Amino acid sequence: MLAIAISLGLEIDEIQHLLKKAGYALSASLPNDAVVCWFLSGDRKVDGTVPVLFHINEVLDELKLPLLMTRLKSS
Repeated sequence: MLAIAISLGLEIDEIQHLLKKAGYALSASLPNDAVVCWFLSGDRKVDGTVPVLFHINEVLDELKLPLLMTRLKSS
């Protein structure tokens, strides 16, 4: 659900609301969530031609954290 919300271009407040309705929440204390929040904070400059989801997964992969839209940890 998180990856879909990001792909739709929802703002972080909208994503938090959607996740809350589903019984979930982003937490700054969880490494994966912290990366997502960092990208969605609005202060990050990313290449507009590449979806932000790819940038998020790239950082998650570098940090050896599970990628969005998969249950596997990066190698």
